[in-house]
Amino acid sequence: MKLAYLAFVLDQETFDRVGIRQKLNPAGQNFHLKLAKAISSKHQVEVFAFFGEREESVQASESLSFHYLPRVGKRQQIALLKDKLKGFDAILFDALSPIAAFASIKSKVPCLAIATDAPFNISHVNFIYKKAALYLGRKADAYLSLTEGLNRLFNKKGKPSFIFPGIIEDEEVQPKALNKPYLYFDGALFERYGVGELVRAYKKFKPAYDLIIAGHGDMDGELQKEEGITYLGQIGKSENYRYVKGSTLSINPRPFEKNLDPYCVPSKLLEYFVFALHVATTISTPLAEYCFASATILQPKPNDPTGIYNFFQTHIGVGGKLIKLKENNAKEMLIERYSPQKIAQGVDLLLGRLK
Repeated sequence: MKLAYLAFVLDQETFDRVGIRQKLNPAGQNFHLKLAKAISSKHQVEVFAFFGEREESVQASESLSFHYLPRVGKRQQIALLKDKLKGFDAILFDALSPIAAFASIKSKVPCLAIATDAPFNISHVNFIYKKAALYLGRKADAYLSLTEGLNRLFNKKGKPSFIFPGIIEDEEVQPKALNKPYLYFDGALFERYGVGELVRAYKKFKPAYDLIIAGHGDMDGELQKEEGITYLGQIGKSENYRYVKGSTLSINPRPFEKNLDPYCVPSKLLEYFVFALHVATTISTPLAEYCFASATILQPKPNDPTGIYNFFQTHIGVGGKLIKLKENNAKEMLIERYSPQKIAQGVDLLLGRLK
């Protein structure tokens, strides 16, 4: 089948060239690129994204191409997509993009919404945008959802769906070799995600490990000035994997939020489960099976919302060394269930139900 894929995702070479400099969202980029590549193993996939000042195309492989459309006004974007979306057998679109959803629905061919988050959880957009994303996202013919909660949110009529938390690539990664063992965190750098609590707890308990932090967000400037930690800024995917694999412990301190938990899969947590020796994390219900089996759980308390203070108090032994950490054994199961090949098969079956 010839498929259109509407999302803000770039080919890897372009993202490596401009993504870090422009601080583009690496989580969304990595997921959509993996999904587009997986689907292209069975179908011809053409990605459309509004990026740059002029129209250009990149042929990433024999069956995967990227078309970058100029950033213009909303009406012009819809008109551009209307013209470009002719001759496709089906369209996949990012459910968080009202323009992509509108253009897909108007195309009169089967369209599949890709639900990666709840619209009300998106930052830096207004209420009208969020409402439009949810309204239009519910008009798709089928759904690819990261969680059961997202599928219930968008797929109100019980249409065909495929639910999976991510795509796990079995990559060979060389661990980052540093002079001193280290703890590692990467991701969105916001106080509400527990990053500040992690830094303060680390400085209080002074474990015998460096603390290395990567990513970007509101705390960029603060972390650059923070003494006693290593702040890398935003780094590339491969480099991030190396830091995860070389860490003594990779940490996800994001506080549990009951209202958001059903709709969120922390992408860094999946990466930790694939590459890290040990993982410490708050609970993520969509990944609870792996959290309880292969991670040391951070237990929140009224005065410790992330549980990181209690963790250090409980798991630091003689000489500041970490003790009583659960072994991370999640990799093989995740690869078996969510490899690109398995995801491609699932999408293929879903497309077959729409014929």
